[in-house]
Amino acid sequence: MNIASYTSQMAVDAVILADDAAGARRALATLPWRRLRSTILVAPAGIELRAIALDAGATFVPAGAGYGANCLAALAKLQAMPVAPDVVVFVPASKLANAAGVTQLIDALADNTVDVALAVPAGGHMSPTWLLSKFVSGVYARRVSSISGYYAIAYAALTALGMSASGRGWDVELVVRAMRLDLRLAEVPIAYGLGDGSEGAIATRVANAKTAVHGVYHVLRHLTIK
Repeated sequence: MNIASYTSQMAVDAVILADDAAGARRALATLPWRRLRSTILVAPAGIELRAIALDAGATFVPAGAGYGANCLAALAKLQAMPVAPDVVVFVPASKLANAAGVTQLIDALADNTVDVALAVPAGGHMSPTWLLSKFVSGVYARRVSSISGYYAIAYAALTALGMSASGRGWDVELVVRAMRLDLRLAEVPIAYGLGDGSEGAIATRVANAKTAVHGVYHVLRHLTIK
């Protein structure tokens, strides 16, 4: 489905999802700011994180009760803007290793042949969500090798999806709804992730496990929707 058309001067907004001040600082410091119109930081409420956003020139949105709820809060902020963006990049702070990754995702949508660009681990590394991705691929007969929450999406496509998941099922719901609408998906190999021994890496594994559980529920739920 050709959901929108773009020019070389796309208006791109970024949504950074951070769990703490360190992650927020790291993500904001490595964004390709020249490619972005604006940035939204969704993070736990507090003076420090609000100040971090202000210092970086980002809009601060206090995190709510649930990963999907945070994404919905960011979407509401985007919808309230006087002029909508062309493209939105969602970036979990734990996965942003360098600005090149965000740039690659943006570039994937630049020629109007892709509606959703999904980041996948570069170098042949297996995605932590490979089993869930394989399940989704089998059910919908469309290949997807990673469901990571790191992606760029046309704003028109994002609003057309009618997203509702408030928990860890958001990423799976987005991919499943995109498949049901026959949106044009592309996978972009990107180097990202934390070291195996870090506290952030452990938290990421827990989040991936929750995503898998909620993901199966969303896949089965959407199978019943005509």
